[in-house]
Amino acid sequence: MSGQKTKFINPDNVDPDGLAEAQAVSGAGALTLNGALIVDGTFTADYARRIGILSAGNDSGITFTIVGTDADGFAISEAVTGASAAPGTAESVLYFKTVASVTASGAAAGNVSVGTVDEIATNTFTLDNYNTDGATISVEDITGTIDFSIDETFTDFQNYQPIEFYDVVAFTTKTAATRGILMTHATGFRLRVNSYTNGADLKIVINQDRPR
Repeated sequence: MSGQKTKFINPDNVDPDGLAEAQAVSGAGALTLNGALIVDGTFTADYARRIGILSAGNDSGITFTIVGTDADGFAISEAVTGASAAPGTAESVLYFKTVASVTASGAAAGNVSVGTVDEIATNTFTLDNYNTDGATISVEDITGTIDFSIDETFTDFQNYQPIEFYDVVAFTTKTAATRGILMTHATGFRLRVNSYTNGADLKIVINQDRPR
């Protein structure tokens, strides 16, 4: 017998100033989160997202600290060095499901905006790691242009955080429907979208035999 699950991934449109509309930053302190994606002072994403900080001037001499949570609800923060181009966008390395604050370490050279970019990560989909068969993952029904990867984890969710992920070679930077098998005893996986056009989506089908 087998167990099958289906997940639909349909990212929201990118919004470059959805967290903070263009504003002067006269010194160290928190930016005003006043973008269209802010509700009750907080940004909550459809999926965890890399955050883009758009600087009108050269802000490479300061950092912007983003505080929030990751795709699985764990607290994270990251100090992002401002962009040197004028204008230019600096992106977080981490993926934020929520953002509670963005704080500059000093005065910015010009106006600063904060928003989403076209890179997301899903929450961790759990697997039966006691199963002797690796899960088969099929990515199907792709609409629009989307570049994606899949990462697997062997983390013990009960005893260890944060979750550590490893690239699955068979699913690295794919742009078309594909399928492959994860390692035996993987405890879970996530899908990362490396880039996409607005309106793009896809379907993930997860098959893992039940223990015999």
